[in-house]
Amino acid sequence: MQWQAFLENTQELAQAIITLLVSAASILVGLWIIATGLFKMVQYAQGQRQGQPTLAPIAINFVVGVLMLRLAMTAGDVVQMLFGTGIQAPMSAMQYMPEEISGSETMQQALQIGIWWVAAIGWVAVFRGLLLWNDLSKGQSGSENAGWRGLVHVLGGAAAINIGGLVQSLFSG
Repeated sequence: MQWQAFLENTQELAQAIITLLVSAASILVGLWIIATGLFKMVQYAQGQRQGQPTLAPIAINFVVGVLMLRLAMTAGDVVQMLFGTGIQAPMSAMQYMPEEISGSETMQQALQIGIWWVAAIGWVAVFRGLLLWNDLSKGQSGSENAGWRGLVHVLGGAAAINIGGLVQSLFSG
């Protein structure tokens, strides 16, 4: 097995997942969530939502849909709120690694892949957090913790996306 090729392809996969989530998936899901809110508005206008909450589910769909459409900016805003700076490149975390890792090219590349995967998981977490917030619009019995779980996903995901800034804030004086 060629480890160098495996490591390079693994890093490319993590970067592709980030690109897919930030572009295509967030736009499609955001449009679907907004369309769901529009369907609820039409149902309400036709009198088909009797006995169901009216304004809150529609507002949740629109707000979460807009946040999903601008996923990259949403995550950037949360990172700005948490760290006081914008999203730093994931590889900026490498400058705080011990000398033993800096000397080994294989270890350095493996760590770079790990950092990219942490960032990719962060994007997935923010995406999932917004979906959890959208579950609040359904008003089902299982969604009472969705708001808090969504908040934890968004905040934790933003910290993972900004892994370079997180490492810098932990290790710089």
